Amino acid sequence: MRLPEPVNSEGAERFPRPGSDGNRLIVMADGSFYESRKAKTDWSPRVKLPAEVNADAHEIGAVFSPSGRSLLFSRDTKAPDSGEFFVWYEHGAESWPPDCPPGASGAGR
Repeated sequence: MRLPEPVNSEGAERFPRPGSDGNRLIVMADGSFYESRKAKTDWSPRVKLPAEVNADAHEIGAVFSPSGRSLLFSRDTKAPDSGEFFVWYEHGAESWPPDCPPGASGAGR
């Protein structure tokens, strides 16, 4: 089912990520992340997330923390840390994402 405006537009929205409570949605559009919130029956007009998230129009792969208070995403910085993960703690720090165990580099997987 296609969500109506104001979430969808004539542009190309991609990678929808619902929040854990089902009342929040992050979408990628025009190279940036936007948020829409569900009211009683409709979705709010989408709002571009702040510069902490949308730094250079090369952010991808957003996912909410289990609490919905933080957002994990990747960014192409064109620098040595390009493709690394970034976390936006919208409502203050939380202990998420969990630390990787020592030696868990992902090699061989």
